[in-house]
Amino acid sequence: MPCFLTIALFLFSHILITSATLNCSTDSFSSLLPSNATVTFTSQVTNFGTIQAPDVNISIPWNVTRDALPICALTIRVQSSANTSFNTGILLPNNWNGRLMATGNPGFGGGIRGNFLGTQMLYGPAVTLSTDTGHIGAPNNVSFAIDGGPDSAIDWAYRSLHESTVLGKQIAKAFYGDDVGHSYYTACSNGGRQGLKEVQMFPDDYDGVVAGAPPWQITHTHPWALQLGLWNLPSNSSNHIPSYKFDAIAQNMLDQCDGQDGLVDGIVSQPYACNFSSAMLMCNQTTTNTSACLSAEEINTLSLMYNDWQATNGSMIYPRFPLSASASRYGEVSDAPDHFGLEYIEGFVFNNTNWDWTTFKGQQTVEYIDTLNTADAAALSMDLSSFKANGGKLIMYHGLSDTTIPTGSSIEYYQGVNSTMKLTTESLQDFFKLYVIPGMGHCGESQVAPYFIAAAGQVVNTAKGNSFSVPGYVDPKHDVFLAMMNWVENGTAPEDIIASKWNNNTVENGLLMQRPICPYPQKAVYSGQGDWHDPSTWSCADGDTVQFPAQNGSVGTVQTMKANCGNDDGCRPQPNSGHSTLTSLGSSAMMLVTWVLLGVLGIGCLI
Repeated sequence: MPCFLTIALFLFSHILITSATLNCSTDSFSSLLPSNATVTFTSQVTNFGTIQAPDVNISIPWNVTRDALPICALTIRVQSSANTSFNTGILLPNNWNGRLMATGNPGFGGGIRGNFLGTQMLYGPAVTLSTDTGHIGAPNNVSFAIDGGPDSAIDWAYRSLHESTVLGKQIAKAFYGDDVGHSYYTACSNGGRQGLKEVQMFPDDYDGVVAGAPPWQITHTHPWALQLGLWNLPSNSSNHIPSYKFDAIAQNMLDQCDGQDGLVDGIVSQPYACNFSSAMLMCNQTTTNTSACLSAEEINTLSLMYNDWQATNGSMIYPRFPLSASASRYGEVSDAPDHFGLEYIEGFVFNNTNWDWTTFKGQQTVEYIDTLNTADAAALSMDLSSFKANGGKLIMYHGLSDTTIPTGSSIEYYQGVNSTMKLTTESLQDFFKLYVIPGMGHCGESQVAPYFIAAAGQVVNTAKGNSFSVPGYVDPKHDVFLAMMNWVENGTAPEDIIASKWNNNTVENGLLMQRPICPYPQKAVYSGQGDWHDPSTWSCADGDTVQFPAQNGSVGTVQTMKANCGNDDGCRPQPNSGHSTLTSLGSSAMMLVTWVLLGVLGIGCLI
């Protein structure tokens, strides 16, 4: 008998024997693992509740189907280098449906996501897994990258998730005697970046990836946040915008941009198409309440925040905040920039949590950071050909009111993939779709807009605790994760996904509104008839792609102003003859009427 047949028969018989005799015990799993992996915990779970494993509490919700019990819970430690290791938590349910589901980690945080392991099983008895990325720590703690050295950074960047995925598939095959049928990943923020690294580096790992608000260009994201704070420092300078003015600025942007999307509803749905007049923020000689308006110098600082950060050669370093998102998180500074701008640079660039941020040199420092791309953490590749060829599907989503990572970052990536792969929009959307969600903040939450699509980290309250899927609408039309499974397993690509909003984010208080979220670059358009809270009064229409970098003062940006600005050629005249403050704007509807009247009177104004 040929040697390779002998080996194949041996391996096949070994798998059959293993799957027939494997039980939920340390000894059983230890026999399967490579020499650098150790089982640290096993437990046969026969009821709902919380399981205490090393450094993690794993929760099995009360509404998980009883057919999934008993569930075998285990944690494994993998030695990833001579000095580093990571841990992985895995749940193996009864009546396995052939799926594997995984998630990522927020920020620079470490720790197995114990809640995810159990709650994701509400979608059916799937194998679920999560890694601690090699450390235990808060999302803003980068000390692991300094103390653990390069290998610790690599574990966090991509290695722990990939190797956990491979390990999870091997264990599932041994435990059930069958291969994983479909594998899925869902996460937001840094977890979204982890998902993109999987798609780019390991296209065989997952069939479907749902990635929210990913800081894929992490080498630029944090430096941009730092630069934005520096633009508003020092606090005693004439260009400094005091923190108490940011709410008024946000209200002004809402007043100007809301009605321009076709409906005054408290939501700016088309911020990149908003004709914004900086002059309407301007204080003037008759202004008495200067807390509700800005000087020319302050407007120029605001303009930096709402224009793309460009290099000296005109290329874009990082995209701007859209006019639907407040710059207050990074802009409200008094003595030092927000910690978000410092973390990556401290931990991954200079390896010093006491790094002197005053030595930051803008573009020059960014170029140095790019040469390092420590741990290959940035998910830069825009050629997803291998993932597409494997039949993989990718959904990205991003809130248009995200105050942490500007929406334009995801738009830039989506358009970059389209350009790199030289695909038509239709061909691109055969495997990759982007959804930008009006009014939604970072990963979730909105006080006014329908945003809930059951994405990673999104929560709506019910009388019995946090919800599963979209209460009352557990289907692929409303739930982005079900939409992904339907796409992968049935070949039905999602079109618009209907987002929901409940009163006070509580199901028992009643549904406030729903609205379709259209795949970019399409946009949702109100029909003009019927209740706009009802999704049936909306439809998807063609929209324009966002241009990067945009010219200063063009549509969707804030234009700079001259000091002592009058009605000369260097200023955009104020529509009310120079007597404009933030508090005098009124509603968007009134503003639009004013513009119409001015047009009739023949008063010209550059916008």
